[in-house]
Amino acid sequence: MRLDLSSKLRQVLGLAKDHASIGRAIVQNYNEKAFFDIEVAVVRATSHDDCPVDDKTMHEILFLVSNTPGSIPFLAEQVSRRLAKTRDCLVAGKTLLLFHRLLRGSSRSIEQQLHIAHTSGHLQIGCCWFMMSSDPPSFVFLQNYVAYLQERVGWIINQAGKLEPVMSGGTKFSRYKEKSMDLVFHILPKCQEFIAQVLKCSPVHYAWPIDNLVQAATGNILKESFQVYMTYSDGIAALVNMLFDLSRPARDLACGMLKKASQQIQDLR
Repeated sequence: MRLDLSSKLRQVLGLAKDHASIGRAIVQNYNEKAFFDIEVAVVRATSHDDCPVDDKTMHEILFLVSNTPGSIPFLAEQVSRRLAKTRDCLVAGKTLLLFHRLLRGSSRSIEQQLHIAHTSGHLQIGCCWFMMSSDPPSFVFLQNYVAYLQERVGWIINQAGKLEPVMSGGTKFSRYKEKSMDLVFHILPKCQEFIAQVLKCSPVHYAWPIDNLVQAATGNILKESFQVYMTYSDGIAALVNMLFDLSRPARDLACGMLKKASQQIQDLR
């Protein structure tokens, strides 16, 4: 009973903080009203209640940033500030889930701008208080979810609707052999790192009840991991086919990737 009252008190205090945040946004002198609307929508989407991220608010945020030039860095800063200031696991989890849904549900242009915001420092999701502790199991999940999202922001959804890593330089290969080498030595290691982060987020690692927030997060992670695993499988097949045609240094590198793939496949079962 005491625990229930304490939980309800924290929720009431948290909702009061949400209203205060909206109040502060009202008195801000933004050049664009849309910036105010974005800030309020982020607070509403990541409120202190135990409801999932609201679809209506998600669509509102996507509409606002799609129609307001220069709003993506502002949105990135609002997400970063929400994560940095909160000391509530639920709010932190909802903020991470909001960012994840923005990556998944936005246009390719918004997704690319979020990637730029992350590399430029406007978007910082790793500077959170829970990154310094591993005491409650929920902290461990949040830490691993942050690591997954930091890997995920380095991937984009291509025109075919599939996830692919953002490769520096943008080199395009025309010949089959060049494409196979690119798949093996550039994309396959990225796939292995992606799958490694997926495995860390698996609920079997946590001795605590899986709530709606974690279910929503892991559901999105699994959907994306299926896409990446298809590329992963193609990379392994290409690697096996060319293994004995590689030079000694490249073959040693390939054997290391095959060893890691063998372990990951066991962990995925």
